[in-house]
Amino acid sequence: MSELGMFADDFVQVNGAAHDVARELGTFADDSAQANDVHDIMVMAQTLRAALAARATEADDHGAFPEEGLREIRNSGLMGLVVDRQYGGMGASFSTMAEVAQILAEGCTSTAMIWAMHCQQVATIADHAGFALRESVLPRIAAGELYIASVTSERNKAGELLTANAPLLRDEDNWIVERDAPVVTGGANADAYLATMRASPEANPSDVVLVFAERAQMNIRLQSGWSAMGMRSTQSAGMSLKGAVPDSHLIVHARGFKHIAVATMVPVGHIAWAATWIGAARGAFRRLLALLRDPARRGSFPLQSELFVTRLARARLGLDTASAFLRQVTATYDRLRSQYGVDSDVFSSPSFNIHINGLKILASEKAFAIVDQLVQLAGLRHGYLKGSDTGLERCFRDLRSASLMYANDKLYVVNGKLSLLDRDVTLI
Repeated sequence: MSELGMFADDFVQVNGAAHDVARELGTFADDSAQANDVHDIMVMAQTLRAALAARATEADDHGAFPEEGLREIRNSGLMGLVVDRQYGGMGASFSTMAEVAQILAEGCTSTAMIWAMHCQQVATIADHAGFALRESVLPRIAAGELYIASVTSERNKAGELLTANAPLLRDEDNWIVERDAPVVTGGANADAYLATMRASPEANPSDVVLVFAERAQMNIRLQSGWSAMGMRSTQSAGMSLKGAVPDSHLIVHARGFKHIAVATMVPVGHIAWAATWIGAARGAFRRLLALLRDPARRGSFPLQSELFVTRLARARLGLDTASAFLRQVTATYDRLRSQYGVDSDVFSSPSFNIHINGLKILASEKAFAIVDQLVQLAGLRHGYLKGSDTGLERCFRDLRSASLMYANDKLYVVNGKLSLLDRDVTLI
């Protein structure tokens, strides 16, 4: 019996080891397949980058919404990049989203921002919408049928995300939406909208509800144009929406809108913005290097000057710094989502919010400072004047908006207060 028992024990150990190996091989296969998927996505994004770059100057000159570029993104499947595979999407991580946003931004910052903010709305629906809305909307997003714009701005609200003034009204069967917004990125061209509303006329401004509204359900009226210094192709005009939606189009959470904001809207939004700005700066750096390495033109630049190459090195260091912080914060966000789920309180922690807000601040300041330095290095002809193939003049104007998109001063105040609560000084 003892020999049989020993044999049985050995069999269990060997069999268990075999199962462990099989599990590891299965995990390896999954990781390998995922790596192949990510590689294919990056190749697709690089192809789109070239197409966007070819039209970026003309779109900027005319302040035209990049319809053709967005159509190519729709056809590529990237509108559903962060949609789960069960709905026909690519099921990609937010780290992959950030990489794609950077690549697209090298081609056209405006188009990349339009797409990145769309991904923010998609993630919010995927994370927090009810079953009926997810089932009806996510497959259409994955198919490239829906581009979703964000409607969070309101007059006299100073950009505050966690409050809303316009109240939802109720008729017999539907919720009535009457919403004015001074800035809606790509609003005139959107297929649907995700809007913040006050829960009722009697509710406090902090009692916010998210409303999904399709264009066909709304009467859309443009209230102002978009004649901006930069990001001209985003066509972030003022507009009003008026219409009715069913109960299933309301997105609520048991702990209120603030949890939706801190778990999804803010982190995905800041990652999307930061990736777009860093990508734009990286594209500018690439194009300047091409100019400096061109045998026909590099003689115009003092490449033997220590001051010149030191400034180039500082710009590169800034780019690496911002990129490293983006990668680390995004990887942390992906890990927390996977480990705890989007309903976790971990997203309300002071340290997490310090890092998410810090990413937005760092990326916006660094990206603009880098391009400012590149303009100095390129000089009047290739840095300051329009028409240079470096695209620095356009990139400079685009990135000047970065610190204004939810003003950095406000985020510094928030992070200062949060720092008093993070006693362990938890670093990323």
